[in-house]
Amino acid sequence: MKQDSKSFLHSVSILFTGTVIAQILGYLASPVISRQFGPDESAYLGLFLRITTLGAAVATIRLELAFPIERQDHHAFGLYRFSIRASLILSLAAFLGLVVYGTLDFKSSEGFLFLLSLPLGIFLTAFFNQGSSWALREENYSLISRSSLLLSIFINGFKVLFGLLGGNFLLLIGATILGYIIATFTFLKNYLSNRKKYHLNANSKRTKAIVAQNSDLYTYNLPHVFVDLAR
Repeated sequence: MKQDSKSFLHSVSILFTGTVIAQILGYLASPVISRQFGPDESAYLGLFLRITTLGAAVATIRLELAFPIERQDHHAFGLYRFSIRASLILSLAAFLGLVVYGTLDFKSSEGFLFLLSLPLGIFLTAFFNQGSSWALREENYSLISRSSLLLSIFINGFKVLFGLLGGNFLLLIGATILGYIIATFTFLKNYLSNRKKYHLNANSKRTKAIVAQNSDLYTYNLPHVFVDLAR
């Protein structure tokens, strides 16, 4: 019992430490970034983050919530793989739709580039959330902590760097995307390792059955999350 308590406290401390350091880095960089970028640039970034957060919730169809609680590892990984494929398909569909829309209606190149950044931001945010949920299943708390630290370090680092270069809101968004790309490499490596471990058919009937068993996540939970985030 004492050993279980020590293990639990150790896991909590790892997660807590990573989260706190990431927050501290963000607070330290905030005064510098706020001087480099004006309110308009920050507003565009805020809009980008809200849209990508909402889009990521839709793209994963909330299946990442089932990763930690599924009984068997290969069934859980089947959900993981299915959720990533859904995220990729939805992100690509959004990209093609926005390309058509932007080509027809947008005269501003900056506005068009803003549109094109959204599907990439949605997929990266979705993959980061999925990777975190899978690491939680594996009780790989150091991976979650390390990814959060990398995300904070590189997003804030790129923001400061691009601010020194006199960047606009697109570079502010670009800094966020680059930070996510670097941070998700840790989850990508973990995913590829598990993909070799669990030899699953991409069109496995068992995976489809497990997805159907977790239908409450995308029929009930997702609409609630969508309404809440869309406010």
